[in-house]
Amino acid sequence: MSKHTHGESMRGNPTPEYTAWTAMKQRCFNPKLHCFIRYGARGITVCDRWRNSFEAFLADMGRKPSPQHSLDRYPDNDGDYEPGNCRWTTRKEQVANRMRRRRTKILVPPAPLPKPKRPEWL
Repeated sequence: MSKHTHGESMRGNPTPEYTAWTAMKQRCFNPKLHCFIRYGARGITVCDRWRNSFEAFLADMGRKPSPQHSLDRYPDNDGDYEPGNCRWTTRKEQVANRMRRRRTKILVPPAPLPKPKRPEWL
C-alpha cells in the first residue's frame, strides 16, 4: 500500500494545503529547522489528529481561500495547531493580530520593584 493515498503530494507538485501541513509539522518537530526555536522549542505542537493524518487536517481546515492565505494559530498564538485554534488568514491579518497582542503587552504595567534595603553599616 502506498504511503500517500490522498493524491495531494503527487509528482513533486504538492497542493498548497499539503505544503502548509508539512511545514506546520516541520516547525514543531524538526529541531534542525531554523524556525523550530519559535515553535517546537516553545512547546507548540500539532494535535494527534492532524499530526497523523493530512486528510483529517484538510477535513477540519478546508482549502486555502486564496494563494495569499497561510495557516495561523488563532485565537491563542501560544496554543497548539489543532481544530478551534487555527485559521487561514492573510499576512495583513496576521500582522494586525500580532500588533494587537504587542500593544496589549505594552499596556500592562510592570510589577513595582522592591525598595532597596539600607545597609546596616550606614
